[in-house]
Amino acid sequence: MSKTLVNRLSLAALALPGLIQPAQAGRAEETYNSDFQYAHYEESGERMKVDVFELSAAAPIGKAFSVSLDLVRDTMSGASPMFNVRDANGQVKQQISGASIADQRDMVNVGLNYAMDSVTIGLSGGVSGEDDYLSRYFGTNLSWDLNKATTLSASASYAFDDVFPTGGSYRKSKFNQQYLLGVTQVVNKNTLIQSNMTFGYNQGFLSDPYKKVFVENPIGSPILDDTRPDKKFQWAWLTRYVGHFKSLKAALHADYRFYVDDWAWSRIW
Repeated sequence: MSKTLVNRLSLAALALPGLIQPAQAGRAEETYNSDFQYAHYEESGERMKVDVFELSAAAPIGKAFSVSLDLVRDTMSGASPMFNVRDANGQVKQQISGASIADQRDMVNVGLNYAMDSVTIGLSGGVSGEDDYLSRYFGTNLSWDLNKATTLSASASYAFDDVFPTGGSYRKSKFNQQYLLGVTQVVNKNTLIQSNMTFGYNQGFLSDPYKKVFVENPIGSPILDDTRPDKKFQWAWLTRYVGHFKSLKAALHADYRFYVDDWAWSRIW
């Protein structure tokens, strides 16, 4: 299946396996709590439908430790773009697979945090499985509250993935690692600034087994398998401003993200 759509939804829900999040220093969970979220995404013409269910719970262990559990299930059905081709009029048209996709992902994530006066250390790990994809991952994070207004964060995560496409006769693997360094500054009671840098390195099978490439004037077949390099270095810088304006009864969120890797680069405002 195509991972792009589910990745977007999961990113919004912070449910991706091994996703690095800036840690925040503080005390461990003092009470038991749980939360349930549901998200639905649907494209026009019923081309794609996605439902995401997430159940999370956290509990204290003594005065300094806390444990958390996250369960996620997302289901997807519909069609997926396969490749682009130029028609007789010279216009580029997108070829769709047809309503042939039906997949389900189940994820279990367990976390353990240890909180001191100004430092919090966390460990997490889990498994995410689909009909054609299996991911095992673990991560660690540390945050240091310097002066009740400045927090430094560092994180690392590692994922070991296996790809075995439906209808295929092979099994491929890849290894992903990500590292984050960040700082959060409380300017005053109404203003906060955050800046994070993320570094990533992916190695192994990075192609999409369900994508094709149409080649004009080829030698041989005009439709080839999607083939990408087996290594990818990524670097991203995100800076965020959050301000509350009491007199206007309004808040302003402004983000700037710069991203570059071995294959391309982009900027998002």
